[in-house]
Amino acid sequence: MKIFNQANFSWRKFAKPNSLKLQLALTGLLVPVSDFLLFQGRHLGISVAIFLLLLGVSSFLSQSARAANPNGKISLLILVAGLIPIVETLNVLTAGVGIVSTLISIVYFNPGQKLENFAGLINQSNRLLISISFRAIKDMLWFKRLRRQKHKPLLSSTFLKNWVLPIVLTLGFLWLFTLANPLIANWIFKFDILYLWEMLGRVLNFKRVIFWVLMFAGCWPLIRPKLKRAVASLSKNLAVDKNTNKQVSKGVIDEAQVLRALFLFNLLFATQTVLDLFYLWGGGELPAGVSHSQYVHRGTYFLLTTTLLAAGFILFVTSKKMHMEKSFKIKVLLLAWTAQNVILVISIMKRLELYVEAYALTYLRVAVFVWMFLVMIGLCLIIVRLMRNQTNAWLINTNLISLALTLYVMSFANIPYLIASNNVSAVVNNPHKALDIGYLSQLGVQAIPAIDMILKQPNWKKSRSYFLRHHQNSYDFEALRKILVWQVKFKQNDWRQWNFRNGRLIDYLDSHITIHNQAPSGRHHHEK
Repeated sequence: MKIFNQANFSWRKFAKPNSLKLQLALTGLLVPVSDFLLFQGRHLGISVAIFLLLLGVSSFLSQSARAANPNGKISLLILVAGLIPIVETLNVLTAGVGIVSTLISIVYFNPGQKLENFAGLINQSNRLLISISFRAIKDMLWFKRLRRQKHKPLLSSTFLKNWVLPIVLTLGFLWLFTLANPLIANWIFKFDILYLWEMLGRVLNFKRVIFWVLMFAGCWPLIRPKLKRAVASLSKNLAVDKNTNKQVSKGVIDEAQVLRALFLFNLLFATQTVLDLFYLWGGGELPAGVSHSQYVHRGTYFLLTTTLLAAGFILFVTSKKMHMEKSFKIKVLLLAWTAQNVILVISIMKRLELYVEAYALTYLRVAVFVWMFLVMIGLCLIIVRLMRNQTNAWLINTNLISLALTLYVMSFANIPYLIASNNVSAVVNNPHKALDIGYLSQLGVQAIPAIDMILKQPNWKKSRSYFLRHHQNSYDFEALRKILVWQVKFKQNDWRQWNFRNGRLIDYLDSHITIHNQAPSGRHHHEK
């Protein structure tokens, strides 16, 4: 019982919160786990989500106090929610969402952090991410100095006294057992140390050693994070006291200039709004020399730049230094101008929709749609900020939350399938349109249902020329489909590459066995 109590005391001492030994053990354990999950896999998939989950939980264990952590459950919820998109599919967006959510959950796990101060959490997470590049080296030097101050070498005399004698006696007993037991003797004599050395050399190759070093350096700052108790410093720096009437800064720009500028801006934007309402939405007849295509396509990106500059001017006028929204006239003109900017963004989205109908959908145009949606949300939040007399800190927090929610929702969207199906549907419904075959093949395995849409057309072989762009000869969609089917089947051979999206695609292929899913020949690879 006494021995049990001593062992229990040693474990509590080892596993106490912020214990250096526990943090070193957890980091050392994560390195071989990352080797199995990330390094050995030819392609990554659900293994990334598993590793980030283990990393986050290990960080929680290394920081956990004996008392219940009030932020523990929410931290775990943030971690798991951020990893769900990686389970759906792994790409740049979902990997970014997973990494950021892991950092935020580690930061928020510290007692005293407030979830409503999202800007502060992002700021702390950014610092934690930057510390990955130097924290491991810095802590190694600190540990070395600490050992010197205590005059304790890494292999102390106590360690040698406690372990050398048991190891020597064990080897002596082993030698006696080899003499007494022929089975043990056979095991010992058959043991080929040269073969073990050769296998160890294969395992510890240069790339793997570099990977292990980088993983240790990357995991260590997250297992032993150095964070401030509160993250409200950013909000304090940006906050404006609602109850104080600060005098407007008298500089190069004064209240009279801003008032006149806003009046002229409203007139100019009103002119653009009326023109869009008449010609873009109402379908009015344009003057001679100006086509509808020119009016729609010419100003999409320039108008988007205009709205961004307008938003920047609004933030400047309402900043802590200027603080001009206290003037009733300026506030009314700001609200009117911001509302016109929202209408302008909606018109830009309509222009881009017509642009996609005329040409095709691409990754860049999807990104522009999302960006314009975020700009519109930001402008609406500016209106709320002005009407409710909120601070710029509130505006930054709400914009960051809207950005995070938008990216999180977009991480579940099957963008390649959306692009492929949209472009193929447009060509099928209008055979006079041309399809960019090269771009379709670059969309990857999620383009298979769109290719099946082409193959289902009764006369697709006779009308192949309608599906081509910059291709004089006919294109073999059957060969392209076989290549993509082989790729998705091959990626599911290793469980570490598995994800829900490819799993659903395989279920789709099993229910649409119209073409033999064989490995592509060299000719098919050459065609791709």
